[in-house]
Amino acid sequence: MKKTLLFFVFLLINFGGLYLGGILMGSSPGSNTWYINLQKAPWTPPGYFFGIAWTIIMILYSIYCARAFSSPLPKKTVGLFILQ
Repeated sequence: MKKTLLFFVFLLINFGGLYLGGILMGSSPGSNTWYINLQKAPWTPPGYFFGIAWTIIMILYSIYCARAFSSPLPKKTVGLFILQ
């Protein structure tokens, strides 16, 4: 139960950070005219891929954080993690 609750807390924190970043940037790379008009390498993924990739990254990071914070950790380790 503790891991599940921590997972949802970290999910909220991570996606809240993504939302705040989206607000500060103004739009996603897929709809940003500056990004669309750049000369990009041929292997550059399409703009919508960034949303998919960051969603997967944040879900996996939330799982990692929930597992890490549900195990006994020294206070110094937790402090350094929060500081970063």
